[in-house]
Amino acid sequence: SKSRDTDPLSFIVWRSFEAGYYWMLASYDNCLEAVNDGLKTSEETGIHIWDFMFYLIGAMTNTTSGNPEQAQMFLDKMSAVMNPSAYAILGFYYYHSVFVSRLRGDVREALEYAKAGLDNVLKSGVPWGIAMGSFALGTALLDHNKREKGLALLADAQRIAFHIKSNTAAYLSLISKAEYFLLRNEEKMGLDALSKAFAI
Repeated sequence: SKSRDTDPLSFIVWRSFEAGYYWMLASYDNCLEAVNDGLKTSEETGIHIWDFMFYLIGAMTNTTSGNPEQAQMFLDKMSAVMNPSAYAILGFYYYHSVFVSRLRGDVREALEYAKAGLDNVLKSGVPWGIAMGSFALGTALLDHNKREKGLALLADAQRIAFHIKSNTAAYLSLISKAEYFLLRNEEKMGLDALSKAFAI
């Protein structure tokens, strides 16, 4: 870990990298320790440019660990510090809001967030964001039994993922398809999507 003797901005950014790394390892306590340390340093130094990232990672780790109330708390803090013209960041705020809402069972709210998320990442022009936003909206539409539109958006996400070599977006889209088909006893299509996901 970087020392606090490093210049404060470098230390803050480094702690966010550590937090993201620990999130990917599902080491949630270490992730939140890095998040809280980064936020403490930003408070002590007055350097708040990276606060949104700590709030996002805090939301991510609480979402994947099944704690939607804590995730929402981080998202609320994130929304208070976001630049309204930073479309990619807004898109990721809405993206994560989709899955917090789904975790709470609120599919109507999830759909609204998914629409806003894709709208923002399209404005940003960031291909990875567009792939993830397409995955989120496709999933939310499937939750509402909008089969044709939902599957079309998941196909868009997979197509973009293939072109930019993003295994994450491709995998998530295939898992979403597999879940949709298997819940409807469409075993052949569900297992086909699942085998493609596992091949990644």
